Amino acid sequence: MQFGVGVDATSTEGVMGVGFKGNEAILQFPGTSPYPNLVDQMVSQGLIQSRTYSLYLDDISASTGSILFGGVDTDKFTGTLSTFPINTDPSGIATQFVITLTGMSVTPPGGSSTGVGSSSLYPISVLLDSGSSYMSLPSGMVSSIAQKMGASYSSQLGGYILPNCNQQFADGALNFFFSGIQISVPYNEFIIHPTATDGSSFLYNDGSKVCMIGVIPGSSSDVAVLGDTFLRSAYVVYDLVPPPHPHTPLQKVPPS
Repeated sequence: MQFGVGVDATSTEGVMGVGFKGNEAILQFPGTSPYPNLVDQMVSQGLIQSRTYSLYLDDISASTGSILFGGVDTDKFTGTLSTFPINTDPSGIATQFVITLTGMSVTPPGGSSTGVGSSSLYPISVLLDSGSSYMSLPSGMVSSIAQKMGASYSSQLGGYILPNCNQQFADGALNFFFSGIQISVPYNEFIIHPTATDGSSFLYNDGSKVCMIGVIPGSSSDVAVLGDTFLRSAYVVYDLVPPPHPHTPLQKVPPS
C-alpha cells in the first residue's frame, strides 16, 4: 500500500484519503501521477466489488459511527437512495465529492418554513466533507440562518451563538434541497457546544455551555462545505467510479 507521509501539518489528527485520484496530494508536484489509494487497492485485491464506500455518522450524542467499503447498510436509512451527479472541473474530471444544492429553508419550532437567502444564490456547489466539523456557506446565507434563529456573530468563535440553549432540543429544522430531494437537519443535530483548542467549553455568564449554530461563514471564493453538522442527518454513499458516470447517493437517516 503506497501512501504519503505528512512531515509538516497543522492537524493533530491523522487523515486517510479515500477520494478521487485527481485529488491526491502528490499531484501538487510537477511531473507526478496519482497512485492507487485505499479504495483502489481494496478493489484490485478482491476485498470489495465496487469502488464505493458508505458513511454513517450516527447522531450527535453517539461516540462512534461507521464506514462500509464496497457496500450499503440498508438498516441505516429508510426509503430509496437518491443519486446525484458529481460536479467536475472545467476539464470534466471529478476530483472532489461536490454536488449541487438547489435551495435551503429554516423551519422554526411551531412555525412555517422560510427560505434561506434569495433565489439568486442558488444553485450552489457544496462539498460533502466528513473532515469538516461544521458547515461552511456563503456569509449571506449564514447570516440569514442566524437571523431566523436569533443568533449573533461572535468574533471570538468565528461563528453565530444563540442567546441561550432553549432551542437546542426544540422541534425545529434546517432543510436542504437537492433537485427536489429534501434532507432535514433537526435543531438538536445542528446546534452544538463549541470547545476551545484545549477541549474546554465556552460558557455563558451563568456558567452554562454556549450554544452555537453549526455553520460558519466562508468567503465567496471558498467551496461551500457540508460537514458533520449536515452529514449526521444523511446516509451518504460515495461512488469513486470516474466520469461519465460519477454519482453520490444520499439519503436521510432514520431517527435514533
